[in-house]
Amino acid sequence: MDGVLFLIILGVFMGLAGLAAFLWSLQSGQYVDLKGAAERILLEEEDTARQEPASTVDPSNQTQGERVHNSTPTHHGSIPPN
Repeated sequence: MDGVLFLIILGVFMGLAGLAAFLWSLQSGQYVDLKGAAERILLEEEDTARQEPASTVDPSNQTQGERVHNSTPTHHGSIPPN
């Protein structure tokens, strides 16, 4: 019976903490402009792609292995790149 009482008290405490966090997020303006933030993510990626300078490395001076190595994306997963 003591375990059930402990779990009820813990559940009520966690519910109140969640409610407090939600109310804080409402007051701090977290939900003010949801659509604008979603559009900004897409626009920022396009802008950074246009602003990146061209590579200063001359591809004609690279060996085939260097060109392949430089064009291969970095993988951080469990499968190593080929």
